Amino acid sequence: MPADVVASARAFRDRLADPNQLAAYKAMLPPGARGDGVVNIHHVNAASNMPFAAAASYDVVEDGGQLGRGSVLSFDPNAQPVTPVW
Repeated sequence: MPADVVASARAFRDRLADPNQLAAYKAMLPPGARGDGVVNIHHVNAASNMPFAAAASYDVVEDGGQLGRGSVLSFDPNAQPVTPVW
């Protein structure tokens, strides 16, 4: 794992450990994605034909409504949605 990816993930996690920073971050997310989340590092499967890539994201389960089914949504440190290719 590249050291810069780990450092980035730790900084993101530490930022969101502050309740005020977490509240401000969640306020930028879509309404259905403001539940509890976690900072993860995602990477491309080494068995794939894609070059290695890794990135930190904030992952949260989208509110699934009445059926209770939600999907995992991922956001970058600027609260922009990321489409996982991992």
